[in-house]
Amino acid sequence: MKKYLSSVFIILTIMRLCCPNVLYAQAEFIPNKGQWQQDLRFLLKIRHGDVWLSGNKTTFVLSDFGNSLQKNVSHPHGNPGKAKIHCYEMEFLGAQASSNTEGTGKLGRYHNYYTSPDSRKWQSGVPLFSGTVQKNLYPGIDLYWKESDEKLKYEFHLKPGASPEQIRIRYNGLESMRLERGSLVLETSLGSIREQKPVAWQISRTGNKIPVRCRFRLSGGDVSGFDFPQGYDPSLPLIIDPILVFSSFSGSRSDNWGFTATYAEESSPYAAGIALGPRFPVTPGAYSGSFAGDSVGINAYATYDIGILKFNPSGTELLYATYLGGSEAEAPASIVVDKDSNLVVLGSSGSANYPVTASAFDTSFNGGSQVEPYGPGEGVVEFRQGSDIVVSKLSKDGKNL
Repeated sequence: MKKYLSSVFIILTIMRLCCPNVLYAQAEFIPNKGQWQQDLRFLLKIRHGDVWLSGNKTTFVLSDFGNSLQKNVSHPHGNPGKAKIHCYEMEFLGAQASSNTEGTGKLGRYHNYYTSPDSRKWQSGVPLFSGTVQKNLYPGIDLYWKESDEKLKYEFHLKPGASPEQIRIRYNGLESMRLERGSLVLETSLGSIREQKPVAWQISRTGNKIPVRCRFRLSGGDVSGFDFPQGYDPSLPLIIDPILVFSSFSGSRSDNWGFTATYAEESSPYAAGIALGPRFPVTPGAYSGSFAGDSVGINAYATYDIGILKFNPSGTELLYATYLGGSEAEAPASIVVDKDSNLVVLGSSGSANYPVTASAFDTSFNGGSQVEPYGPGEGVVEFRQGSDIVVSKLSKDGKNL
């Protein structure tokens, strides 16, 4: 490890939300194996939305869906399902968008995706990672994303001779941004995000920590970089450590609801519910979206899919998660394990493109009148084109439908 550190210079940023931690229990970076549009490489779900990694951009899709859900359940005669959404991008100017992105720190669980009527797009056994690395984002510079103490951070690893002047980050979709007492303040429609004044240091060849003066540089009103007023030793590693705080963000942690559960013969418990399915926005900015799938300007940001979780017998470890659904809302009613250890899911779907196999009893969607199964105006699940009963069978490992 010491040998490796002597050959790179590291720029590190830690991101933290005001609600205790930005991440769920553990960061899960999900690679795109064909379940999403081609240019997206990884997805990380955070407490307040989604983080999408692509070639030369990192896109934050933040929402108050959970808050809106709670308001509509408490006040069922309100505006059903409406929520605020804000999308902004970190665009790495001059970066090599074609550079390869890989997962780091492979986790012991996986996801399955049956969210298309085309079985060629079904993806099973999708591995999960605790971080990613994008090699040669700039010449001689790798970009890392990972978890540290339940916080999200990114690091630039610079090889000897690589200049930090190459790193220029443009923020798209913000209402404004400014420098304030050395911190970089990003304003969104959901609140302020503050990148605190960076602290920097170098590690000498003998392992000593050497403080380095560092500050944000803001140019053109929306492009940030780093300055070193007193310079640094380019032959030594360098670490730059600002912290990103969602100081007044109005999001909520609530985006998954449990409906039913069962267990297998080996005592492994299953749980099924509705999970907010991610949809990538078309353009950055602020929007109003609906849980049912319709939205303004972002091509149906979110719908509820059936989410299925399988745990180990003690319930302490998640073995896999499976997402099942189409472009409209779905909800499970019951799950049961058959004699061959397959999981049978009974539910309702409002999607004409719900995933079915060729040999299914009925492969067509019959639909009907619009219905809100949990009461008028509840704003959680709405079948806008009616609904059909669906029966789906998953293999023991969830990898086959």
